[in-house]
Amino acid sequence: MHHTTRPLAFAAAGAAIALAIGACAGPDETSGAPDATVTVTAGPDRSGSATTVSPAGGAAPRGATSTIAEPSAPEIPSANRVGATTSRAGWVSPSGKIACTYSALGGEELARCDLRSGSLPVPQDLRGGCEFDIGTSMVVDAQGARPGCVSDAVQAQSSDEAASAGWWTPGLGVSADDEAILPYDHSIGSEQTGCESRASGMTCRVGDHGFTINDSSYTTW
Repeated sequence: MHHTTRPLAFAAAGAAIALAIGACAGPDETSGAPDATVTVTAGPDRSGSATTVSPAGGAAPRGATSTIAEPSAPEIPSANRVGATTSRAGWVSPSGKIACTYSALGGEELARCDLRSGSLPVPQDLRGGCEFDIGTSMVVDAQGARPGCVSDAVQAQSSDEAASAGWWTPGLGVSADDEAILPYDHSIGSEQTGCESRASGMTCRVGDHGFTINDSSYTTW
C-alpha cells in the first residue's frame, strides 16, 4: 500500500467519498471538537476502495495531515434481522435524526438515508456537478455508494404502512409522528442487501457497496 501525506482536499478528489464515524454521544450524534489528524483512504474510483475523511466540518483543521490506510467495510449481521423478504421499507432512527428507505422492487435494489438537519461536507468535484441538494443524503445501489444529489426528502412509513409491508411490529417502536422505527442493533433486508441501525449511525449495503452515515460523518465503500 502506498503511503502519502497530502492536504485533505487533494486526497479526497476523484475518490469514493467517505467520512469516518466520529459520534461518541450516541447514534447520529456529533462528537464535539474535531481531532487534528485527518485520515484518508483513497480508492481509484467509486466502485473501488472506500475513502474516509474526517472531521465533518469541511476544511481540515490547521496542522492536519492526511494518510493512506486500508478500508474496512462494516458488516450487517443476521442477528435481529427484520423483514428479510421485505421489498420496500421506510423508517427513522430511534433519535429521529436519520430517515431511510430500502427498495428491492423489480430486482433493482437501492437504499438511501437522509439527515433531517445539518449537512456533511462533500468535495467540490462532486458538489459542483449537482444542481440540487448534496451533503444530506447517501445512496447505494448496484453501481456503488455515493452522496445523493436530491431534490426531495426520504419519508418514513407510518406504523400501518410498515406493518402492511411485513417488516415492522409494535415492539420495534414508533416515533411521536407515527413513523416506524428501526431500533439500534436491528437490521432489515438480506445478508447482501439491507440496512442496520447502530448506535454509531445507519449502515446500508447493496452487494459489495455500502455506506455508513451519522450526523457528523459518512463513509462509503
